[in-house]
Amino acid sequence: MSSSNGDSDGEQVQWEDASGGAGAAVVGSADKEEADEGEDEEEFMYSDDSADEDDVDWEDVGESKAASATQQPLMPTVPSPLSHVQEDGEDDEKEEQFDDDDNDDDETYDYEEDAAMEDDDDEDDEQQRQTLTDLQKVDWDQVNKVLAKEAAEASKQTKKRKIQRMSKADKERELVLHQSHLLLLLATQLKWNALCESPVLRGLLLSLACDSPFDFYTEMRNQPMKYSLELLVRWFREHFRVVEDTGDVDDDDLQAPDENGGEVLTEAKLMEVFFEKQGREHELAVLFTALCRSLRLRCRHTSALDALLIQQSKAFESSLSASRSPINRRRTRKRSRSNATVTKGDAGDAFTVEAAVSTQSYWIWSEVYDDKKKAWISVDTIRRLVGRPQDIEPLRKGALFSYIVSISGSERLIDVTPRYAARWSKTLKLRIADTWWGLTIDAMSAEALNRTNCSNQLYDIDEREEEERIFVQEKSQLTAMTESEEMPTSLEGFKKHHLYCLERHLGRFDCIYPRKAVGIFKGQPVFLRKHVHVTRSAYQWRRLGREINDSEREKPAKWYKTFSKSNNGAGDSGDDDDDDGGGMSQTNRGNGARAMFGVWQTSVFVSPPVVDGIVPKNSYGNIELWSKAHVPRHAVHVQLPRIEKVAQQLGIDFAPAVVGFEVKDGRNVPKFDGIVVAESSFEVLVDAHAHIQQSTIEKAIEKNQQLVTKRWERIVKRLLLRQRLEDDYGAIGSSSSS
Repeated sequence: MSSSNGDSDGEQVQWEDASGGAGAAVVGSADKEEADEGEDEEEFMYSDDSADEDDVDWEDVGESKAASATQQPLMPTVPSPLSHVQEDGEDDEKEEQFDDDDNDDDETYDYEEDAAMEDDDDEDDEQQRQTLTDLQKVDWDQVNKVLAKEAAEASKQTKKRKIQRMSKADKERELVLHQSHLLLLLATQLKWNALCESPVLRGLLLSLACDSPFDFYTEMRNQPMKYSLELLVRWFREHFRVVEDTGDVDDDDLQAPDENGGEVLTEAKLMEVFFEKQGREHELAVLFTALCRSLRLRCRHTSALDALLIQQSKAFESSLSASRSPINRRRTRKRSRSNATVTKGDAGDAFTVEAAVSTQSYWIWSEVYDDKKKAWISVDTIRRLVGRPQDIEPLRKGALFSYIVSISGSERLIDVTPRYAARWSKTLKLRIADTWWGLTIDAMSAEALNRTNCSNQLYDIDEREEEERIFVQEKSQLTAMTESEEMPTSLEGFKKHHLYCLERHLGRFDCIYPRKAVGIFKGQPVFLRKHVHVTRSAYQWRRLGREINDSEREKPAKWYKTFSKSNNGAGDSGDDDDDDGGGMSQTNRGNGARAMFGVWQTSVFVSPPVVDGIVPKNSYGNIELWSKAHVPRHAVHVQLPRIEKVAQQLGIDFAPAVVGFEVKDGRNVPKFDGIVVAESSFEVLVDAHAHIQQSTIEKAIEKNQQLVTKRWERIVKRLLLRQRLEDDYGAIGSSSSS
């Protein structure tokens, strides 16, 4: 019996039955290719009796298997539902044919089972036809439209980014770090400014300037100051070269000096720079300031202080980021040493100089006063920027100025940031200690002025007056610069802008008065920020020492809707209630809205007077003292311990003084400090309090003496008892030894 299944692909495998059950395999396609190449086709016979492996050519068998493996496999196809239904008849015929072949060898045939299988097949066919009919009735275009609409809506619903806000403790910590770093940077610049006053250094620089063919001392009084400074900068750059930081630092030296200016700059180091005629940027800037002062010019040492900012994603120079770690600093210095360049200060190498120092921090220059134009001229000797303050900030590559301080020879300080900042509104966001910084600068300047007046080297009276006049004039100019910024061009720019605002950005307690628009932005009126006022309730104004005018009580600036407070909550203490009489306040509506008033609707609070020794009290029987202005006229606030009992014993009218509120058990309770009495009863009350305190102290001393006497009596009795026991029975040590 022989069976074969094959096709026209060229590969054919045949099995033939021989005597003994042997089979022969013929590999068609591989052998035909070998026959074309001139090789003989062989046929191997295997039998159960003999299977000699030596007679098999295994190399031909391996090649035939490799050839069959390289053929592309047939990809299966997935029939559609229609084709499946149409071919069910053919499948049934094939199944019947296979069943017939299988049943030829069986002796019996189960007709009932075959009939049941045919019924199941009919039911499956009916279900498939019904499913196909249902699918054809579906409106697939409508389904696709609905799915597309749902997908579009899902794509629009983006997840809101969770805003991480800083806690109060984090803000306080940031402010302290910011202020501390700012003071450290300022201390460094004060020390460098003191080096500019070195007489030896100024003498050396003046002697070097005298060798120049240009008489700077004389010509600067005759020629325009800006022109003379440009010549002076050109001469200085011809004699001094700028070098990068090429100091060799070992990899293990973690205490290497920082390029930010934190390293120690001494007079000896400046002397070395002078004689070598080359140095780094900040060293040459200090030398140039000393040179200007040696020429009797009014010159100031100016520096940008980039204090630490934790909120910024990338602070300039002073950030605690990985780029400022000791390891990365060493890598930066290595790259600088490998690409170290020295640039000569001639006119043709201006761009080379800028490229050489572009990787360094830009934070120090000088300012020279022009007596003719009554203005300060900025001078950067490294980049030859004379009288161009607007070009300094762009060189920092996006890092905005935050604080720029200018220090005179007498160590008088002034903040000149508005002169160099292009957008003051953006600079203000970096000055988180702006108010504190202004007070600190003024205090240090006043101290320096007093120290100068008390020193032996007294300035001429006319010189001091001229310096004060220049200082006042410059302060007014800098203030005008902060108020001359143009209106923002974006909606985001109006938020927290120091000059302009939109009504949509106001807080819930803010109010605009007077409502005078200064412009229009996209249909919205623009108001000045100085016209924005914080409104408060009548009770809040009273706590601040002001009261609402009678004519303004019926015309509040705005109404604020309050929320109901819990009976057991912290707000049930009446610390923010305008109703002192127990009923509904005239400044509150029945719907829970509270009247809010502006400062223009208030006047200074005038406390009620004391009449016939009776102190005025509120509905709670006490008096609120938020400031000294709240003390009634002809009354005194007495803050002595246990003064209430003394007043009660003497029968003097008084009122407990409420100075604030504190939280206890989740409730705001009043905080008392002393009492308020009439002036006529003050002396009697104080004398009685002193007498009672003295008697109390005497009683305490007497009680203490009695307690001491009792204790001594007790210890003496115990000692006598011990002595009697020893006399009668002997000592404890002697009895034990016997």
